[in-house]
Amino acid sequence: MSFYESPLFVEILIISIYVLLTATLLLTVWSMLRSLRLRDRQPKTMGIPGGKIAWGVFALMTGLLVGTYLLADTSYIYTNGKAFTDPLWLRISDMLINTSIVLISIAVICVIAGAMSLGRKLKV
Repeated sequence: MSFYESPLFVEILIISIYVLLTATLLLTVWSMLRSLRLRDRQPKTMGIPGGKIAWGVFALMTGLLVGTYLLADTSYIYTNGKAFTDPLWLRISDMLINTSIVLISIAVICVIAGAMSLGRKLKV
């Protein structure tokens, strides 16, 4: 029996994953709420309402994460001859992959739109 197959170490590993996941989620929520609260007090910067943009990004990101979680596939995955059947982790992994794909697509579209807009401004 190797180190990674020992029941004691597997339990410690699983518990530490849950602790780190919970700590990460709590720290992320605290950080975002603190940032949004501080940003609301700031005046507009060059006519741009930073607080409203921050709340909009927060709402869209939360909606995207919830939407991709609800639409996630929970069909079993076979790895090394064993079935991975836990629906929670299947949904979470699918949510993170699909959210990444959507965000990268949005970034590419924004870069193309910005380049086209810059090209029009330079011609004028």
